Amino acid sequence: MPKYKPFRSLFTAYFVVITGITVIVFIFFGLHIIDRFFSYYVDKVHEETQHMLIMQVAMHYKMYGSWNSYDGSETGAAAKLSGDYFTITDRNGNTIYTSEKGV
Repeated sequence: MPKYKPFRSLFTAYFVVITGITVIVFIFFGLHIIDRFFSYYVDKVHEETQHMLIMQVAMHYKMYGSWNSYDGSETGAAAKLSGDYFTITDRNGNTIYTSEKGV
């Protein structure tokens, strides 16, 4: 029995090292994959929020046919919550509304 003891110690040491390296590799790749999926999720939510804001502004113009009565404070507040700012200009480049401050 004593002649197998060095083999057991060596096997145990290799097993611990290989298992440790494997765990570290899986943790690294797992964190990387989670980070990529979270970034994708955040980008999709941001994209959907921008689309919703554009639809709200377009709906106002479609309903009224002009920007004369456009307040924009509700849409601007929603934009600020998501970290977005937008500016509406007419065909001549005159600012009609900006969410940074009402014009």
